[in-house]
Amino acid sequence: MHGRPLYRANMATERHAGKIYTRAMFEQFGHIIYECGAYQLEEVEKGKTCVPIHTGAARREKWCRISYKVTVVDGGDEFDCECGQFTHMGMLCSHILKVLDFIRVAEIPKKHIVKRWTRDARDILPPHLCQYQKDNANSNNPFSYRHFNMYMQAMELVRMGDASVQAYDRLVALFKHCAEEMKPYTEIRDGLGLEDRMAKMGLLSTKIRQKLID
Repeated sequence: MHGRPLYRANMATERHAGKIYTRAMFEQFGHIIYECGAYQLEEVEKGKTCVPIHTGAARREKWCRISYKVTVVDGGDEFDCECGQFTHMGMLCSHILKVLDFIRVAEIPKKHIVKRWTRDARDILPPHLCQYQKDNANSNNPFSYRHFNMYMQAMELVRMGDASVQAYDRLVALFKHCAEEMKPYTEIRDGLGLEDRMAKMGLLSTKIRQKLID
């Protein structure tokens, strides 16, 4: 469980991924990098555009894509692939990984490292939401029924918004609208909310409590 990560291709980017990704995401990364072996690279414009071509193109179904254009952006700090996997998943595709290996890039570019997939993802949450972290050792339970009910409904919206790019864009727009509409209601507090209950229990720092009051 805590041994060294299992490398599938032993490429430089894979070794880097083994250091930064969680075990579950590194497993997914391993499947993606394994697919690199099925592609040969054609450099269309040196240092700018490459096209990975599937070696089994003749045996693939006619409707299957056999090649994807990969564009090098910002001098190699960012890469864009026609397949759009990074935009949808937050994980580099085998086409970009093939290009990284070709141009001898040893590490995954910072712009392509999505923090929620990394080992230190837990510090993404702001302090007043730290109770949602799985590694939070606090044994007190500040959750109320109304908070839990809202949380579950919010998670259902997140699930729906993750269905497609269009669903994501629409949900983000709705969140912004709801935030503006709900703002006046937050001016009067009844002391039963999660933040207030945590403050009473001493789970929020003095600095955070002052920020909530302000």
